[in-house]
Amino acid sequence: MVFLMNHKLYKNFFSLNSETILLARKLNSFIMTIIDSRLSSIEQKRNLTLLIVLCTSGLALLLGYYILQNITLSQRALKSQNSLLESAIQERVAALQESKDHAHAIFDTVIDGLITLNDSGIIESLNPAAEKIFGYRQSDIIGKDIAMLLPEPYCSEFNRYFSDYISDGDSLIIGDLREFAGVRRFGEKFPLEIAINDFSLRDGRHFVAVVRDITERKRVEKLKDEFVSTVSHELRTPLTSIRGSLGLVIGKALGAIPEKAIDILNIAYRNTDRLMIL
Repeated sequence: MVFLMNHKLYKNFFSLNSETILLARKLNSFIMTIIDSRLSSIEQKRNLTLLIVLCTSGLALLLGYYILQNITLSQRALKSQNSLLESAIQERVAALQESKDHAHAIFDTVIDGLITLNDSGIIESLNPAAEKIFGYRQSDIIGKDIAMLLPEPYCSEFNRYFSDYISDGDSLIIGDLREFAGVRRFGEKFPLEIAINDFSLRDGRHFVAVVRDITERKRVEKLKDEFVSTVSHELRTPLTSIRGSLGLVIGKALGAIPEKAIDILNIAYRNTDRLMIL
């Protein structure tokens, strides 16, 4: 009885163990299937990740190449624009330099003296003609007051006119040609014509004085006046006698005069009067 019971239990035990082993195998197979599936999923993800990395890298390389191309094109365009700008600047500088040289050539070769001043009457520059007129070099006179070139009372007169224009705009000297006296480096005084005009630059108002030594003209005028005075004096005495004689003849103090001669005598008498007036 006991033996039969033991045999039945042993048989049930082994039957249970077989089912357990089968279940374990099925479970193991399921687990392995899951593991294989998981591993396959991980491998796909890994492959997908690798593909994404490769695509991203490719896109990054393409983007980098595109950016590099754009930078290269931009650099070329910028270089071209810089070249054009440099050429334009060089042309502009050359034109300005040519204009400056042209202005300097005029300034240096004009026969009248040119002196530029600031609004305080301080000399800023002068041309060779002005140097010759006054006997100063530029280095001796630039930065000095223009009053040093004018003796009294012309110096005070000029300063008054200049100050009035600066303060009130009274243009008694600006834009007009006036006669003054100048003084050379070693004190010699001489007659001078001066005309002043103003102009504006970015740093303020400036003036240019055109000066002309009229010593020779005054000398010629004096000779002419002396000549006219001498001629007038020398002619006045005989003209007075001629006029008196013509008056007597026309007045018939010497007798009757033919009608044809009266007209001629009247013309001579009037011309004599005109000469005496001169």
